[in-house]
Amino acid sequence: MEQFDQVVKLFTENVDWVFSGIGVFVLTLFFVKNGVTKKQRAGKKSNNYMAEGDINIGKKDDNN
Repeated sequence: MEQFDQVVKLFTENVDWVFSGIGVFVLTLFFVKNGVTKKQRAGKKSNNYMAEGDINIGKKDDNN
């Protein structure tokens, strides 16, 4: 409970900073989940590939 009181005190003392652009940015980073969620939908009889980088399809010899 003491930590909560400290957070409330810090918030009330810095209301101007919190609602400025920098404060909103920092609070957004704190509360919003970081990262991109990847979703993929597959249709019937389809091949779907998902990768972080390049995808090479074929034989090793095809790169010559």
